[in-house]
Amino acid sequence: MLMNYHELTITESKDSSGKRQQFLLICTVMAAAFIHSLVQSGGLAPVVIEDATFPGGEFVYKETKRDYAASASLEKSIAKKDLEMKAAEYIDHIYTLYLDDPNKMGGRRQRFASGLLITTEEEMRKKELLLSTNEGRKPVTEEDIKELGAIELWPRLPYQAATLPSVKAATVQFASTGGFVSSIVLSLKILPTLRKYAKEHAAEGSPVTIISTCSTIDNVCTHYAPLVQGEKFLLGHPESDKYLEGLEPEETINFTGIFESAQKYIPPFKWIADYLEINKDKSESDEL
Repeated sequence: MLMNYHELTITESKDSSGKRQQFLLICTVMAAAFIHSLVQSGGLAPVVIEDATFPGGEFVYKETKRDYAASASLEKSIAKKDLEMKAAEYIDHIYTLYLDDPNKMGGRRQRFASGLLITTEEEMRKKELLLSTNEGRKPVTEEDIKELGAIELWPRLPYQAATLPSVKAATVQFASTGGFVSSIVLSLKILPTLRKYAKEHAAEGSPVTIISTCSTIDNVCTHYAPLVQGEKFLLGHPESDKYLEGLEPEETINFTGIFESAQKYIPPFKWIADYLEINKDKSESDEL
């Protein structure tokens, strides 16, 4: 059974205590659900950095520019559709390489590459399999990357290949549910913390990138920040600060427009808007 906020309060007057109580109940439930997701995603846990070694190998990947929250979707597209892998097989095989600091740029500018890391000769046939899918593929334009939805864009991205060296790396193992809250924790907490550490400890002149692999069974991701030979992880692109310098200024975000659009598709935003409207009307009536 589906119900919306209007149906719950249809018999109440605009400024009734019943409406206010119902709204507060809904907000309380939403807050509890968010806090639960935050705890499950490790949002309250410290980021513990250790020394380890990135295994290295042949990386066969698709690259794009999207909010880093979209990387899990691209990983799934590659692993499930093109490689017919089960979710349990993703760990230590499917990786995403994050080139930028997500806190310094908007989502449509964040560069990442997702794909298969081949570490044995027996797996090399998979490289040819993936690269062969490029035949007859319509080239993707910058406009396509900006405008197309993920479902349309992912199959059109071409596969590329690069050799990533086995190197010393700063490493973090962190909880992940693969959901929206985990993507927030990744962008706002894990990547910035690991990038900062890598900048302080990497070899002089070695660019900072982060490459991650996740277990959907254990709900944990391993994030590596190479401390040497960082240029080999840029996949031929400029390092993050130079890339950022070459970008045009971003358009100002219209939060009002975003909120209005969200009301159409996300019930909690509609409930909040209703509550604000109720209290606005009440304030105006009190002034009269």
